Amino acid sequence: MAASRAQHAGRIETGQMAATPSRVGRRGLIAGAAALAAGLIAARTPEPVAATAGGTNGTSLIIGANSDTGNTPNTYTAFTTTLRPTSGTTVPGTFSSGAALTGIGVDGREGLLGVCNGQFGKGIEGDTDTGTGVFGWASSTTATTSYGVFARSLATAGYGVYGLADGSAAIGVCGTSSGTAPSVFGQNTGSATSSGPGAQGTSNLGHGTVGVSGASDGHAALYGFSNRTGGIALRASMDPMVRTAPFSFAGVFDGTVVISGSLFIGGTKSAYVTHPDGSHRLLYCEESTESWFADYGEGRLTNGKAEIALDPDFAALVETNTLHVFPVAHDEHPLHVAQRSASGFTVAATPDAAAYAKGKKATDLSGTFSYRVVAKRKDVKGERLARFVPPKELPFDAAKATTLPPSPPRKP
Repeated sequence: MAASRAQHAGRIETGQMAATPSRVGRRGLIAGAAALAAGLIAARTPEPVAATAGGTNGTSLIIGANSDTGNTPNTYTAFTTTLRPTSGTTVPGTFSSGAALTGIGVDGREGLLGVCNGQFGKGIEGDTDTGTGVFGWASSTTATTSYGVFARSLATAGYGVYGLADGSAAIGVCGTSSGTAPSVFGQNTGSATSSGPGAQGTSNLGHGTVGVSGASDGHAALYGFSNRTGGIALRASMDPMVRTAPFSFAGVFDGTVVISGSLFIGGTKSAYVTHPDGSHRLLYCEESTESWFADYGEGRLTNGKAEIALDPDFAALVETNTLHVFPVAHDEHPLHVAQRSASGFTVAATPDAAAYAKGKKATDLSGTFSYRVVAKRKDVKGERLARFVPPKELPFDAAKATTLPPSPPRKP
């Protein structure tokens, strides 16, 4: 087949050199008729038939045509090209079959180049009612780099590939992969000072980008990764004009959030709680100058004293040599911490003037009390009032973030 198509190419080139507007005449008409007859013959043969000559500048040269109307499915191929069209348009390959299941308008397995210099023209156009308008296939299983379809734009604001879907549930561009590589890959190779995003999703009303994962082994629906010092794996920004407005959020998580690392917050940390009146109220976190863990409990005085043992699970997480204990009596007896150790502490009652007046000793006092015990966490060394430099806020381009790209001209 390759040799046959090479002969076709040679005949086309001969036709291009011989067919000029001044030498068409009767010979051109005869050659055109021969080409048409050859195309009709190709409808029933798997190998296209070539015309020996014919066609003029801006006029189609039919190399092979498939117009099978039989009842047997076929995969014949039709070739139609144009000799240097002056109008900036080309005559596409045609496959028209009444009952055939598959067909190809133009077969470019041995090379196909479409060029159009018109402002709104198309180098190659594929058109189908229910099938595939343009199909690219890289069939090599051993090539290290192979592209089914390669598109490139040299325009300042052009698009290498543009997908447009008009249906209410149609998809502009769909990528499918059955291996470990991503279905859709976006890469920006600009310089460090002029790089744009590798991939961007924009929507006027819906979600800009949606990730969905059916994995249950830790793979995420949306994953960000950075391998540079000072880099940020995932970042969300609100337009500075609306970021302080009510109900404007840089991120919302409907579910449990896990952070394996430190958490730094420039604003407040709050829990919102449903109030009996139906509203939600904010309760703020208490901040401290160092990293502390706290535990709470209740004790009872016996003979004026109470031995409190630390919860073993709490003691395993803190530096027990830095215990701070705050007892609060439930009656009028003053309390103090008599002893602290790695396993617990002792709370004792101190007789006040009224107790002394009644002749009571410390061992005669009883009652209950609450306590709060605080200790430094053992797993990290939280520097006291450590200095912190927040990430640099990047310039926000509202026009680029919210504007959809213009649509290309549609087919009439």
